[in-house]
Amino acid sequence: MNRDCEIVKDLLPLYAEGLTRGGSAAFVRAHLETCPDCAAELARIRQPAAAELEREARAAEAAPLTAVKRRLEWKRVVIILSSAVLTLAAATAVLVMLAVFRPVDVDYGTSELYSQEDMDAAVRVIRQKFAGMRGCKLYSLRYASDERCLRELESRRGEAPDGTAYTDCIVFDSVFRSPLAGGGAWNRGELYTWSWTLVRTDGGPWKLLTWGYA
Repeated sequence: MNRDCEIVKDLLPLYAEGLTRGGSAAFVRAHLETCPDCAAELARIRQPAAAELEREARAAEAAPLTAVKRRLEWKRVVIILSSAVLTLAAATAVLVMLAVFRPVDVDYGTSELYSQEDMDAAVRVIRQKFAGMRGCKLYSLRYASDERCLRELESRRGEAPDGTAYTDCIVFDSVFRSPLAGGGAWNRGELYTWSWTLVRTDGGPWKLLTWGYA
């Protein structure tokens, strides 16, 4: 399973209910056209709901309006709702497990400026900040390039609060998913691409300077 499949399968429950939009919906549709495994997963998600609706329609056409039948229908409704609640709870548990345990894909690229140790230190700062973005799921971090880092460093000269010039600047690009339930300024289950710029002076600790749309 590649990373696109992981992202799509994470979004399929929302897509099946028509709750994704914009770039996320387009991303899922495009992937489904070329991935039979994910298309089959979408069909599996939709099948129980469609079958249940068909059974309910047949029952509504055939059942006489008697007190006994009404009581039986209410029992069915209770059973269906209970099953739906259990299914939703199980799906939520799976999504939580995926969000917690799925590793983040980190692409260190090629750099003559920074070692992997330098990059790992910057990644830890980004992930610490990301941990405060409740409900968001980080999929990947990618080192921008030496050229981009040098351009950013030149543009940040003289910005240190104490007047000390920054000597290093590192930039990572990220892909992440907003909270499945939305909330605040987040769209529900949307994919975002942000850049993260960190600076330091004379090999000191990295400081997160800016983050947001790439």
